[in-house]
Amino acid sequence: MIEMQFYVKAEWDAEAGVWYTADTDIPGLVVEAPTVEEFGKLVFELAPQMVELNSHLLDGPRERSYPISVIAHQEMKICA
Repeated sequence: MIEMQFYVKAEWDAEAGVWYTADTDIPGLVVEAPTVEEFGKLVFELAPQMVELNSHLLDGPRERSYPISVIAHQEMKICA
């Protein structure tokens, strides 16, 4: 079996006030939440469903459990 590892990159949309899925290797996963904590919770709830529903888009057989990395990125302006 192929050991799968997935990632989800979250970015902050200051105008909308939400963290959103900027990039991921989980087909079909789209998440949006007001906090990083809620974003992560939604990823871990929805990712297994998306992996199962879209398994035909992934290479080879998979384990039933796998690691997911959530990476959050936020840019801010400072005035000095």
